Amino acid sequence: MIVESNFLSGDEQDKIDNQIINGQFFPWYRMPYSSSMDYPFYGHVLATRQDKNENIISDPVMSDWYWFFKPIFERFINKHEIFKGKYTILRACLNDSLSFEDEFCDPHVDYDEPHTVLILYLTDSSGATIVYDKKLQEGEPTVYLNKDGDSGLITEHEVEPEKGKMMCFDGLKFHSVRFKQDDERRVICIFAVKGELNGMVL
Repeated sequence: MIVESNFLSGDEQDKIDNQIINGQFFPWYRMPYSSSMDYPFYGHVLATRQDKNENIISDPVMSDWYWFFKPIFERFINKHEIFKGKYTILRACLNDSLSFEDEFCDPHVDYDEPHTVLILYLTDSSGATIVYDKKLQEGEPTVYLNKDGDSGLITEHEVEPEKGKMMCFDGLKFHSVRFKQDDERRVICIFAVKGELNGMVL
């Protein structure tokens, strides 16, 4: 895992604050499914999902804001030399979380193939990202539904949201999110990326 605080420039943070977080006309859309149908959220898709089991979309970009966030993530990737050679962005999205009575969302992985999850926190809030020590094995389900009972997974890392903080971790590790306080706003930008790691263990 890599975590770096204060990654954004002042101009980048100001643009996010003014036009996204506090922007009166920024479009948010209700997403009925996150880890399951039990935990909807509001989102803004930057680049739609690319799945190995479906047709690859020739132009996955869904929002002009993709071109604002992509260089930020590329800067993080290049600084930490995460990938060896070329990589593919599988999806990119802004997530504006809701609050629920449960402690955290269903532990899950986004894809059943090797990939890296990169997260940029856009607000200060509660709602830590939890990364468990278990990696998805071939043939296993990609989600442990909370309604089915305790998953038995062991927490390996927790990362607290902090405006301008970036992190990345092995996407095959199960992860979830603690739900924020009702009076807070937890907004992140998430990229899922496929590429050969440059000798590091995330």
